[in-house]
Amino acid sequence: MRVIPATEAFDNPSNAAQSIRRGLSEGVAIALSSSYRPHHVFSINMQHLLHLAVQFLGLTEEEAITAVTWNAAFSLRLSHVSGSLEPGKPADLVVMDVSDYRELPRRAGHHDASVVMRAGKVLYRSASLSVN
Repeated sequence: MRVIPATEAFDNPSNAAQSIRRGLSEGVAIALSSSYRPHHVFSINMQHLLHLAVQFLGLTEEEAITAVTWNAAFSLRLSHVSGSLEPGKPADLVVMDVSDYRELPRRAGHHDASVVMRAGKVLYRSASLSVN
């Protein structure tokens, strides 16, 4: 497992992309983190991180989503309770308002979360848009 803090990867994306692709070809699991560092560029918007990972690090949509969900949970030793939807795990999830998951990394600057749940309880629900 290789955890890649976003701020480090995007300091030199071409080198990071080569290193990541080499690791993936060798069977290394990649996890991406938002990686707050004072005085550096950072983002806590995971949808934006997906965009950056696909656009600048050369990950496929599937690799990027896996890197910020399952692999991230696994790297924190939390995959038994987080990172995927399975019976017995708490329903910690974000429902995104896109027609196809492959759209997520293409929508830089968007916030497409329509529902956020923690332990099965709705914490956030976007307001519905009503046009007359």
